[in-house]
Amino acid sequence: MRASILVVFFAWLLLSTACPGLAQESMVKVGNSVISEEAAKFVERGTQLSSKQDYEGAVKAFREAVKLAPEAPELHVNLASVLYRTGKFAETVSECNKAINVNPKDPFVWSIAGPAYQMLGQLEQAIGAYKRCVELSPPQSADRKRYLEAVHGMESELKSRQSLPPGNPNNYLAEVTWDGVHCWAKDKMPLKVFLADGKSLAGFRPEFDQVMRNSFGEWAAASNGKVAFTFVPSKQNSDIACTWSNDRSKFVQSGEAGQSIQTTCADGVLHADIVIACKTPDGQSITTEGMHGTCLHEIGHAIGLHGHSRQADDIMFNSDVLFRTTTATLTKRDAATIQALYELKFLERKQK
Repeated sequence: MRASILVVFFAWLLLSTACPGLAQESMVKVGNSVISEEAAKFVERGTQLSSKQDYEGAVKAFREAVKLAPEAPELHVNLASVLYRTGKFAETVSECNKAINVNPKDPFVWSIAGPAYQMLGQLEQAIGAYKRCVELSPPQSADRKRYLEAVHGMESELKSRQSLPPGNPNNYLAEVTWDGVHCWAKDKMPLKVFLADGKSLAGFRPEFDQVMRNSFGEWAAASNGKVAFTFVPSKQNSDIACTWSNDRSKFVQSGEAGQSIQTTCADGVLHADIVIACKTPDGQSITTEGMHGTCLHEIGHAIGLHGHSRQADDIMFNSDVLFRTTTATLTKRDAATIQALYELKFLERKQK
């Protein structure tokens, strides 16, 4: 089962040369808007801070720019992009809508609104935003292909949600067993995990290896002993093989941050392959916290959590922020679900 984590594409709007002839006060052109030099300084400051991944600082700078030039849609787009990166998804949508009201044909603003709606669990609105991205993108562009993949993935997700019973407040077992129970047999524990070396790959950082190892440990602890892992030096005879790749041809959907594919039989899972990207599709770096969230999500799929939670706080929600700066954690619902899944699996085996 693969994850459908989506990547957001941001448009940083660079300042052009000053235009003193436009007014007595020196003015600056940003995109198609003309703003004061004072507002432009805040835009420049926000851009500098965001390049250093100081997104909270960038939010403050772009807010000041918006106060000085609220009529400029480009500034709302900039603010929306960093709000998304700080996890303020409702505010992201609000700023996107302000920009859309002025310029509804900007594909970048729709590309930010789409995942923000998705993180809010509003799939219908997210699908609508991504469809606008498709309409506004060049026919043969890689971006258009990713937007189409996003639409198809979310439409499938929405269809599966509509066939499910009302959500359980304590776990999301129904969401991850809609196509059956696909997890590991008890006599397979501890699962043998092979972790490939990614040091030759662009974007790979040494801490990613430990992030992956820690993520397996977190799931083992959350399962309350029902799932266990041991690391092995060779892929041969491993149960779960983890590799790193930026080759998008290896991903079922080109915009994914990672994927997990299981090989199953009537008695359970035979093998799982996890592939994690070290850069976004447009070549941007992934934060350590973003990598942590991806690893936890893909391991969840590998150990049997098919489908996705409907609550954004759960690690098995169907989207995450690859630029996140807050620590990814397994929720009580994540822990309750993995425990319930393996209780169900082991009960089925006893009854056979």
